[in-house]
Amino acid sequence: MGRRISKTQFNHTGSTQEVTQFTYKGDTWAITEESDGSGNATKSYTFLYPNRQFESTSYDRSDRYK
Repeated sequence: MGRRISKTQFNHTGSTQEVTQFTYKGDTWAITEESDGSGNATKSYTFLYPNRQFESTSYDRSDRYK
């Protein structure tokens, strides 16, 4: 079984509304960053211990529907 590298959300007509890409730490299951379909970072994760989430940071996306 592989890791999820992206997630696509669809609107009510079946058109793509949003794509989220995931970046992992090496060969682990630890996600280090999420980015939108344009490659802009939307959330990053920092780990204190291997594979244990320590902190997450969300980036302002208030203008994404303009």
